[in-house]
Amino acid sequence: MDEARVARRRLSPRLWLAGGWLVLAMLAAIF
Repeated sequence: MDEARVARRRLSPRLWLAGGWLVLAMLAAIF
């Protein structure tokens, strides 16, 4: 379980950046 947590912490910044871009793209498409 510890390894999974560490992996999530390492990938979290990339996932947050990807999620942020997806949200911006959706908002741009809506507006």
